[in-house]
Amino acid sequence: MTFQLAQCLCPARHCILAALGECDPNDAIAELKAAIERAVPQTLNPWCGICRAPRSSWSFECGSFEAASVEDALLRVKVEEIRNLQTAEAFKAEQKASRN
Repeated sequence: MTFQLAQCLCPARHCILAALGECDPNDAIAELKAAIERAVPQTLNPWCGICRAPRSSWSFECGSFEAASVEDALLRVKVEEIRNLQTAEAFKAEQKASRN
């Protein structure tokens, strides 16, 4: 099965938000843009949580990948999400330590 992974990226390529689907890449990006419009500012900050890049500098990309099933695709995305969250926490801890 082929899946589309649409991502909203800051200029440093930190992922702000991503969406996974079995659709046309243009549709995936349109859906992601709409999700960001709904989320900012209620649940999503209008800046990158790692480097503070403003929303006006964000870009959108879509890539495809193969997976055996929806569950396999979701697992692969979840593993990357966990890695990214760990990296973000490490950056925050480093910034906090540098202020002390």
